[in-house]
Amino acid sequence: MKKAAISVLFCVASLFVLWFFYTLTLREFPAHYSTRLSERGARRDNGTRGETSGTSGTELARSPGTARQKRTIVQPAVADLLREPWRRLTLAELASFPSLSPAEEKELIEHCREISNPTNASGLFSVLAYHGNDAAFEFLSDTLTNRFRDQRLSAEQEAVLIHVVADMGLLARRNDRAFLFLRQGLNSEFWRGNLGWLSHDPEGLIRTLMAMTLRGVAASGRPEAASILVEQRKPDSDVMRLGLQGALMDSAFWLWLALNKGEQFYGGEVGGQGEQVMLQFSAWRQRTIEGQEWARWFTSIESQREH
Repeated sequence: MKKAAISVLFCVASLFVLWFFYTLTLREFPAHYSTRLSERGARRDNGTRGETSGTSGTELARSPGTARQKRTIVQPAVADLLREPWRRLTLAELASFPSLSPAEEKELIEHCREISNPTNASGLFSVLAYHGNDAAFEFLSDTLTNRFRDQRLSAEQEAVLIHVVADMGLLARRNDRAFLFLRQGLNSEFWRGNLGWLSHDPEGLIRTLMAMTLRGVAASGRPEAASILVEQRKPDSDVMRLGLQGALMDSAFWLWLALNKGEQFYGGEVGGQGEQVMLQFSAWRQRTIEGQEWARWFTSIESQREH
């Protein structure tokens, strides 16, 4: 009983930690990123390694003789985003953001391509994931696997791209190719073979990408995601070999929220507050068949680790 209690406490603590990280992925743009961008005066990066120029995104948008003069976007929210592409929207803001026409999706992608520093395009990434489709998938997957090939990114830039993996789950709600991408991402060799940039800690990065891939599968809200997560509990899965059982169980909880609180979940009304999400997790673990079964599995795994 003592070991079981310790395991439950460990799981709750793990959920709290992952909830905090979750607020950095599907919810809020990290505060220290916002501070740095503010200090830079929202300057755009004209290089690929963190150097910035003195030209802001707004100034470039208004520079004569540039592609900006050909823009066709008329929706105020989209125009505002183009002026502040670095601002990561909350899930509630994404839900209230207007749907994108194919022309607007294409234009946001073109704008992203003109921004060489990924930290300055975080807001665009999240909007494309939430409201885009095939064109958004092609761009986001290329961003993760090819666009920054052989470039050594800073920790700040790397964190933004890690967020894109989790955000891919929002796109996977309606896009089969995005969902297939996430399924492939549950194999560590996929990331080893397709990682699109140089990292200071490649193996640590792959472990983080795997955890965010689990989160993306959950965020897809697809019914088949439940069996995919259960499949990862096998001892020989890469998820288990990398010690991601806590992230796996937490992802099962987030999937339950997505499936059972869909509109509220994707609208940012549930799962976004610390105390609230802990109460929801406790209720899921104790009162639902799925939660009880996952709790038994997790307790068993933690007991085996103690021996």
